[in-house]
Amino acid sequence: MDYDCHNNDDNRHRNSHDDRDRVDHPADNDHPHPIPVAFLWENAPRSCTRPIRDDVLVYSHLPNGIQLLDDKWALARLLSPTANRPRRGHFVALESHCFRGREFAAFAERVGLTEEETEADATTRDGRFEDLTDPSSPSSLRPPPPPHPKNLWVVKDASSNGAGGIWIADPTNARRFASPGPSAATTTTMLHPDRRYVAQRYAWPPVLYDGRKCHVRVYGLLAADGRAYVHRRAFLHVANDPFDHRSPEGGESSFEASVHITNCCANSHDVDKFAGEICVDLGAPGPFSKAGAGDADDDDADDDDADDDARFDPDKDDIPLGDYLPSIAASLAALAERSAPFLRGGEANSGFEYLGLDFVLSSVPDDDGDDDVTTTAARDVERIQPHRRHRRTPVAYLLEVNCPPSQDTATGLARAEKVHDEVISDLLRRMVLPRLGICGDGGEEEDEEKEGAECDGWKCVYAPPPPPAHPSNRGKETVPIAPSKAA
Repeated sequence: MDYDCHNNDDNRHRNSHDDRDRVDHPADNDHPHPIPVAFLWENAPRSCTRPIRDDVLVYSHLPNGIQLLDDKWALARLLSPTANRPRRGHFVALESHCFRGREFAAFAERVGLTEEETEADATTRDGRFEDLTDPSSPSSLRPPPPPHPKNLWVVKDASSNGAGGIWIADPTNARRFASPGPSAATTTTMLHPDRRYVAQRYAWPPVLYDGRKCHVRVYGLLAADGRAYVHRRAFLHVANDPFDHRSPEGGESSFEASVHITNCCANSHDVDKFAGEICVDLGAPGPFSKAGAGDADDDDADDDDADDDARFDPDKDDIPLGDYLPSIAASLAALAERSAPFLRGGEANSGFEYLGLDFVLSSVPDDDGDDDVTTTAARDVERIQPHRRHRRTPVAYLLEVNCPPSQDTATGLARAEKVHDEVISDLLRRMVLPRLGICGDGGEEEDEEKEGAECDGWKCVYAPPPPPAHPSNRGKETVPIAPSKAA
């Protein structure tokens, strides 16, 4: 429970106690003896709670968690395909570049944004985007999607959240971002010269919802012991206008926010276009699984029945997107593994980080095998063989992380509220209540802690390997780092 910063100094010093499920309140005339804080939840750590964080039994953050995970600059560096210890399998990452506003011109030159787009580079050939509302769209053998634009980027303010601080850049409008100044230095016209920015290559091909761009808000957990979990309940957020990535004939691209921005809160103002809060089930097999089953020789298969099963009512049904879970889990596992050295110190107060992870759904040709898949590799395959029908693998590209994510709904719909309630209830049962002795034995069953195990709605997607045995470590006790010292 949250801590009142106006409590007196005596209330900051907490001792062990037995009644851990009692409500905390400040010491006053009615309660002369302050009750210790068992569980401290904060949206962001505050300086006034620093003295008590080491002594609480459970805390809602890891040392350095928000500073590292909620920062787009740090996230881009952690998940870069060139980072150390790349994970194999379903992990995909967008090509990303970090720079200050005044360095945009150097970035543009490095990736060729300042070069004139040739006719061969322009996206002129028609193709087919997968659409979650089209039951005939998923097929293990399908025509290729429209070819990836050679230079289409999303530029983000590294410190902003929500729909602000996002721009789309391509060769037709790159000069609006930077113009030469009076000296050799470059003066930026749209970006603050000293602020940090991240440019991500546009996730391609995007999976659409009713012809519009979308992303999935996934809920995850990072625990102090290094384990990572993903919840099966999620949301689909949809842009307000139909997706169109093409530049006008001979003109500058004008990228409308209503086409590219999928932020739910930013789009809910337009009630006529807003798609609503669409619930997702990451534990249910999705269209790719059904398509794969359809490839088998089955004389009794009824295509019409399959199409009927694929249709859903977003007001009543959850969209089954379990096909994308392996890729989502691989991204969270990579994030847990690569961020672990910077998040140490949460064991003493059973810290955890509650994450809202935003993923764009896509697919890549199976030709890439089992190695890490980058947008560059997927692009090259389709350019070399543009007309070949490819077997494609569903993937999800991680765009950003919010910690903690908002628990407010944009519509107040009962189904959306139920998802939030379920996720938070499962979080309390997984991370908090056992450690307070309120339920369970204070620890998790061994089989539930293994990678791939599921408890309630949470699935363990990463468990760190045990530390190597070393003779010099035998008989030594490990003293946890005080969280307030680690942060």
